[in-house]
Amino acid sequence: MDDLYDTDGARKHLHDIMERRARRNPAKQLLNFFDNTTGLADKVSITEYSKPRSWRITRPTQDKDVLEEIVIRTQGIISYKHLPPMLRAPQDHNAGKYLHQSVTITGLNEPLFAQAIENLAKIQSMFKRYVNKNDFDRWIPSTYTTYPAIELKNRYFTYRNDDPQGLSVPLGEDVDPSGRLAALAGTDLFHSEDNVVIYHAKLASSTQLKIVRPCAMRVGDIVEVLLSLLLTPVKNGRFKMTPKLRGIALLDSKFTDEASMKRTMTFTNKPRGLKRKIDYDEEEETDTADEEEHETMEIN
Repeated sequence: MDDLYDTDGARKHLHDIMERRARRNPAKQLLNFFDNTTGLADKVSITEYSKPRSWRITRPTQDKDVLEEIVIRTQGIISYKHLPPMLRAPQDHNAGKYLHQSVTITGLNEPLFAQAIENLAKIQSMFKRYVNKNDFDRWIPSTYTTYPAIELKNRYFTYRNDDPQGLSVPLGEDVDPSGRLAALAGTDLFHSEDNVVIYHAKLASSTQLKIVRPCAMRVGDIVEVLLSLLLTPVKNGRFKMTPKLRGIALLDSKFTDEASMKRTMTFTNKPRGLKRKIDYDEEEETDTADEEEHETMEIN
């Protein structure tokens, strides 16, 4: 985003979208998580899992032996993205365990987005009670220029030892068109259901969504992200809350498209420079010298 991006317009439009979606489906919104009437905070538990080790926000299902992991939503403006397709895989064969896709969203100082970040901080306080406070690394929001932001990630692969019974899911051509990413998995890693990120776009004048390729997302787009929140080991016996990316839905690309058009018109209308070369090159000088010598010989 640059000076040609309508920051004020995008901020106001994001506010309207967050307000509208919070009314339409409040229970699924991060913005409403702690609401006494519509929020999920009083209806969920934090459950510890050993494979892979993590604490997750869950609630019961009709099957008493199965818990549902809570996936919540929030809206924002893309300020950074590192999304598929993976066209060039690293040459390091050990890189697979580190590779991930990520997106960072901001509200450009929009108050409702700030409230969503506050709710993340409150959820973090829930997780704090499950490990020694001296082993807890605090999650803090990212920033875009001076604006608070939320970074969400999801690794491409899971260690087979961490999920021995997990099902392997194809990466798909939209993620790994060359197959080079899949080749990095080897025998120790696999692309599991927990690594899947879905991509959609809202149909014009409709509440319905269609499936799109990850490359459809642009910096400046207003989106809705699906996320789950986990407490996971990081390193040296420490733990941290992690917002895990589950999906992105493109809600409005108007401000991105308008800024792109302005850039195009600015470039098109820019006066072209004019320059000229006044000089003899070596070939011309050689030809001229030969002609002069030839004429001199004829006179003699």
